[in-house]
Amino acid sequence: MKNRFLNLFFLCYNCDEVDDRMKKFVKNNKLVLVGVVLLVAVIVILAIIVSNTNKEEKTIKKYESIVSEITSAYYKDYYSMIVDSNGVDYVKAFEDIGFEFDLDNMINLLPSLRSKAKKLVNVKTGEQCNINGTKVMVYPKDPYGENDYTIKVTLDCGFDK
Repeated sequence: MKNRFLNLFFLCYNCDEVDDRMKKFVKNNKLVLVGVVLLVAVIVILAIIVSNTNKEEKTIKKYESIVSEITSAYYKDYYSMIVDSNGVDYVKAFEDIGFEFDLDNMINLLPSLRSKAKKLVNVKTGEQCNINGTKVMVYPKDPYGENDYTIKVTLDCGFDK
């Protein structure tokens, strides 16, 4: 019955001969077949690793964007306070060394941003990122207005980077 099914399915007229050929091929080429199986396994594993790496990189970029948003809102208030008391020349002095802020201080002064900070969770462990250890450097640039700066974010989220 089984051979008849195979005959109909594969349209093979001499399935015993095909079975014999297949057995000889497997017997003679075991090393090649093992190599092919291992190669496929390695490719699948590499694809999974690359996929996870890309996911982590995307998460890091997303989190840096969130922290940059928080920093932008915070820096406008900070900038106004600094310029009012010390003038633009004071801000200019920090062009190379920058102002350092930690995320915790920023959201304590602007509590409306706390909900954004809560989105910062390590995707692998599920743990909240350390808002005390997440640092932001703000580098003022010419013409030293409240929107003239670059930001460098250092996340403390347990990522390998």
